[in-house]
Amino acid sequence: MKLKTGLCSTLVGLKLLACENPSTLEEGTEFSTEFQIRDSTSATTKRFSAGQDIFFRYAIENGGDETQAYIIPDTGPFVTFEISDDQGLVGTTDDGMAYAQVIVEGSLSSSDTLRREVSWLANDLHVPIPPGDYEVTARPRLKFEDVVTPSPETLEFSVICNSTQGCDSLPFVRITDASPASLQKDPFELQSVEIDEDTISVEITYAGGCKTHDFALFMSPAAFLESFPVQANLFLRHNNNDDGCEALIRETLSFDLRPIARLYQEQYARQDEIILNVFEYFEDEPGRHLNASYFPE
Repeated sequence: MKLKTGLCSTLVGLKLLACENPSTLEEGTEFSTEFQIRDSTSATTKRFSAGQDIFFRYAIENGGDETQAYIIPDTGPFVTFEISDDQGLVGTTDDGMAYAQVIVEGSLSSSDTLRREVSWLANDLHVPIPPGDYEVTARPRLKFEDVVTPSPETLEFSVICNSTQGCDSLPFVRITDASPASLQKDPFELQSVEIDEDTISVEITYAGGCKTHDFALFMSPAAFLESFPVQANLFLRHNNNDDGCEALIRETLSFDLRPIARLYQEQYARQDEIILNVFEYFEDEPGRHLNASYFPE
């Protein structure tokens, strides 16, 4: 039986301590969870300035009398955090980390707490989150043997501009393991691709003219294709926001390539040429694409 908690879901065997809409607790519950978003001063907040770091904190407390055994499917953390915007997954706190495929066993004693705190910028693959509205989901990855395991919990937050942080910087290329098909939304035709230092400019055409269209550029998979030079596949996501007009629009979109440079440096400990394959919109399988050479500085 589920307890309704508004934005968060709480199961029998759990009670929620901190969420946007806490539930009414039932007698006999033993476990509790706490999920918070904090700034660099440890203040709980849902609004961050552009370029500011963001800290995610999650805890599971055993309030019962018995020690409870659990397992984690590999050597990774017991909870991961996933950030999404209205176009899909932006990234997770564990991008680029590989875990041994072994089962990790542990136990949580009475009155003890499992805690995890992650700084979004602590991982070299992460870049400051651009202004906008986001959700972050705490996704527990452990499984208790004798009690119900906590379900994912989601909180909303915003990144805003202020007088000391400019918001005119280019959007970053997003690195993800999401399938290329999942990144497709609305059609466009790819006209040209150019790279100038750490900026890629993609010229496209599409139908529209009555509404603002949104675009994001993704590298998928989150690993380089082994060749010489190495290659990376880029997929442009086009959201026409239900624009019913059919004028032919020609637009050049620019993105910051530095997340790809950081990933290359982390994997190969040097900087060298990378061939970027930029794919056109597709319905079944990736097909037509243009490529360009990127020389990270």
